[in-house]
Amino acid sequence: MRKVMIMKDLAYADNKSSAGANTALTPVDLREGAVGIYGISPTSTNNAYKQALIIDGGADAAGKVPDSSFDGDHVVIAVGTSSGAQVSQPIPVPSNGLVKYKAAAYTAPVYQVFGIGYVVDPSTPATVSAGDLNTPVAVSKYDALEIKILDTENSDQGGAIYRDIFNVNTTADDSETDLSMLLKLAALIEADTKYSWVAASVSIADGGGSAFANSATVAAVLGSTSLTTSANHGVGVGDYVSLNGQLFQAQTGTATTTLVLDRAWPFASATIANANARDLGATAPTTNLGLTIVSQVRGRNFSLATGSGSVYEDAEVSYLVSGTKGAGIAADVQADENEARGLKGTADFIHRYMPLDDLKTVSTETYDQYDFVYQLPHQVGTGATAKTAHKLFQHLKVAFPSTDNNGGQAEFEDVLGVLLNGADGLGGI
Repeated sequence: MRKVMIMKDLAYADNKSSAGANTALTPVDLREGAVGIYGISPTSTNNAYKQALIIDGGADAAGKVPDSSFDGDHVVIAVGTSSGAQVSQPIPVPSNGLVKYKAAAYTAPVYQVFGIGYVVDPSTPATVSAGDLNTPVAVSKYDALEIKILDTENSDQGGAIYRDIFNVNTTADDSETDLSMLLKLAALIEADTKYSWVAASVSIADGGGSAFANSATVAAVLGSTSLTTSANHGVGVGDYVSLNGQLFQAQTGTATTTLVLDRAWPFASATIANANARDLGATAPTTNLGLTIVSQVRGRNFSLATGSGSVYEDAEVSYLVSGTKGAGIAADVQADENEARGLKGTADFIHRYMPLDDLKTVSTETYDQYDFVYQLPHQVGTGATAKTAHKLFQHLKVAFPSTDNNGGQAEFEDVLGVLLNGADGLGGI
């Protein structure tokens, strides 16, 4: 079960009728867009077995329980709406089944970057992971070329079995080179509409060559083969070029401000600095090659495998941007909110409804996001004969405008840090 909660830049537990932090003692009192964390603390002096607002420090009082003394099994996160409140499913504290939680300031234009051999992060071209393709000495016709992406976030058997959600495979031809095989795999990934959330390109760790002439920068546009340079670039027709560490071949060139590539730029639109736009000449590179793969899926963490028996079975797998970082642009947050909104009124084993009201994402904001993934075991039988039949996973996403890093968001982090980590803050997660 997934749920998305969108916050506004307001104080923690700000009350809709009398503005002020820590004054919304119940979720329905929250000002629209304000956040509060609530729970039942059995030994609270003033709130024994009653739901109360959990506050950062302070003293136990009517309707409030300090985070350091909270001893309940579960908490809920609530956000105020125009007509009441949106409340999360119960979140168990770590000793009662929390699988993992993470927080990240989402600022990068891509979600997760990984690959085989040498890998370059297209959003940060100076970031290079030195790897090895470990290609067999002899590559024969029909040898397998295979890449898999495994979903490690939503795996079967509580994480014991990863679901294969992405599989590209083909075979080698006679006289294949590393470059031709990597180009073949990249083209298959880009051409298959089933994998539209994945971008791929051959990468080269050592650009070599010379920067484009006239200190030309390059404007690369997602999905376009035609690039524009700020000045005449001087690249010859047929030359190999390295753009932010991604390898292409020029189809047009020489003393113009237009550069047409052999395939579309597969990554986020960007202006590439002259130092990262390299003309490698007409000879195809044979070393320091790799395949960079970018996952643009939100809220999921993936793992890469090269396939048993594949030519690249023994290749080094590299990760440059983990699943805890990614695109917190409004479009991504809006997509998550729309997905959750589509489930309104549906039923599952845990939570019978999703009380989403009007969409809250602000198109001009960048968001910080907190992900909570946890499980509730379903037990059959009692005592020595009890067995866990299956585990039900819950996924909650809480998004704050990134401008709100000193208001409600800061106290939200402090409270969660005490409840889930035993110390202020989220432990650098």
